[in-house]
Amino acid sequence: MNIEMIRSSKPGDVIWDSANGNGLHVRAMPSGKKSFYVSYRVKGSGVQGRPCIGDFGIITLAQARQIAKTYRAEASQGRDPRSSLKQLQAEITCQELFDQMLSTYWSQERYLKSNRRVEVGRLWAFNLKPTFGHMKLSNVTPSLVRDWHVSLVDTPYKANRAKEVLSKMFNYALEYELLKTGYNPTKNVKAFTETRRKRFATLEEIKKIGAALEQERLVNPRAAAFLHTLLFSGSRPKALQDARWDQLEIRIENGRRYGVLVSDGKSTASTGESEIVVIPPQALALLEELPRTTDKRIFGINMPINIWHRIRREAGFPDLRARDLRRTFATVGLSTGVDVGAIGELLNHKSSQTTKIYAKLMDGRRAEAALNIADSISGVISGK
Repeated sequence: MNIEMIRSSKPGDVIWDSANGNGLHVRAMPSGKKSFYVSYRVKGSGVQGRPCIGDFGIITLAQARQIAKTYRAEASQGRDPRSSLKQLQAEITCQELFDQMLSTYWSQERYLKSNRRVEVGRLWAFNLKPTFGHMKLSNVTPSLVRDWHVSLVDTPYKANRAKEVLSKMFNYALEYELLKTGYNPTKNVKAFTETRRKRFATLEEIKKIGAALEQERLVNPRAAAFLHTLLFSGSRPKALQDARWDQLEIRIENGRRYGVLVSDGKSTASTGESEIVVIPPQALALLEELPRTTDKRIFGINMPINIWHRIRREAGFPDLRARDLRRTFATVGLSTGVDVGAIGELLNHKSSQTTKIYAKLMDGRRAEAALNIADSISGVISGK
């Protein structure tokens, strides 16, 4: 049996999965629907069964084979799989589990503030729901999870993040006794190796970026201020696009005026702590020139991706991403003597391992490190 045979079958046809010896077969109905059935005999009792286990298009051939294998295994041990079927019918689906977690677990304040709830929803809708949404929890097996994960090999980062969501769902189901199997089917599915991007702007590229942003100020002051602040603060783009004036505190130390932006960001969901971005004088002066917006956001725009694409293309480095400016900030800092602990704190690294390595900085040291890096970047741009 293969998918093409199922698709081309006509009403009344019965196709057996003979090569696998699992009792699985497909019946093509007059209505055009094609359904999977499994035939078995319970050992020691002579009881026979041939229940429908799902419709083609709702479950895949691979999933049907796995279910048929499970049924035959139960029958070989003297148990009638139909009793398991009744229990399974009372069990919730992965979609129902996700909906329950979305309204309870992922609606906790820290997940709302950090935008984690939205991120989880996106991973579910595009990467998990098409495969698992309709399935009962007990029908999700390690082999199915492994096959699904392998199908996303071209997008390893997204595949790993989606698997983390699925793993969290099954841990939740086990904790609240929504799943009777006693194991998490994602547990032994190995994550893809993720290659860390190492690109950062060279000194010559920093000069070109500075010159381009100076020109951009004349026609797109908000976009120029946004990109300028990315370069001079090491912030994540999303932290800036969501930043509000009431989150910005102006400070003056040693005659220098700078800003401290305190908000809930990407790492908040993991650590529960606010993220802090130091806005150096070079960037603060630009954003204070911007007219106030009705939504109270500092920049009043999202990441100006189209303008950034144009700048990097015209400057001759189309492969430099906006997030690479964050790495550039760190690289300039390290090259000018700022210690790795300070860099980690300025970039709001979130993992517990990183936190152990990066000693927490006092506000004064954090600001001093950020201002030193900003001065170095200014020096590169001006050629000093």
